[in-house]
Amino acid sequence: MRALPQVPLADGLSLLLLLALDQQPWRFEKAVPRRPPARCVRRATPLPSLGTLRTMGKLVRRTLDGDQPLAEWSASDSSSYDTAVAVFERELRGGYAAVRADGGPRHEAVTELPRDAELVILATAMGGG
Repeated sequence: MRALPQVPLADGLSLLLLLALDQQPWRFEKAVPRRPPARCVRRATPLPSLGTLRTMGKLVRRTLDGDQPLAEWSASDSSSYDTAVAVFERELRGGYAAVRADGGPRHEAVTELPRDAELVILATAMGGG
């Protein structure tokens, strides 16, 4: 650490001026050690491609206590999809609104159950005014 020059000071402003004009800013003698950057790790076995995964759609009702699952379907299984469509239409007639939520920042309003959707959320209109 450098010593301050021996200069008579008239007031605190002179000390601030001396500090501002100093060529080397005052710092800690030792820098805080930084954690090394994370390294990429390769998997021993590659992940399966999306074409080989069996995707399931899920229909949930949003309530104050959390999401309540109503139906699940597979795009390749028509009977499970038909059951989910029946539940979906019953809930729409009951006053619920539906949105498709596939993990993006925005949800898309739907009036028919999309066969390839990952998640469809049913909710009532929010009151207020």
